[in-house]
Amino acid sequence: MRYGVYGLGIVIGLLGLAAAFFGLDDPLIRSIGILMCLGGAYLLKISKAHGRNGDRNSLSKSSIPVSGSRPGRLTWVLGAASLAVSLGSFFLMNDDALHGYHHTWTLYAFVLSGTLFMVVSACIVAMLLWKLFKH
Repeated sequence: MRYGVYGLGIVIGLLGLAAAFFGLDDPLIRSIGILMCLGGAYLLKISKAHGRNGDRNSLSKSSIPVSGSRPGRLTWVLGAASLAVSLGSFFLMNDDALHGYHHTWTLYAFVLSGTLFMVVSACIVAMLLWKLFKH
């Protein structure tokens, strides 16, 4: 069983690499390829094909990580608020573009809110991946 999961992890990871490499023109295919690489890495992690000291039952419930603690409520609220601010500044900048780009503060607000949204969403993804691969 563990070598089957190990082989499946290798195949999915290599298919993900191929999709990410050959799908350079399409962001959807590239994103799916990256997710397949992460899924293949996770399968390799839980397979434990290199088991310790001949452990025959290496694919047990203890080898699958339990979610434990996840990003807190404050992190999710900050993420939702930064998404709302990013959408609002996008629509303000779009409205300014339709009327001839007379204000520069909308561009600065858009860049600042986009940067804030990028940092908060990167923190959320990093926390989730840390909890997933920590075990």
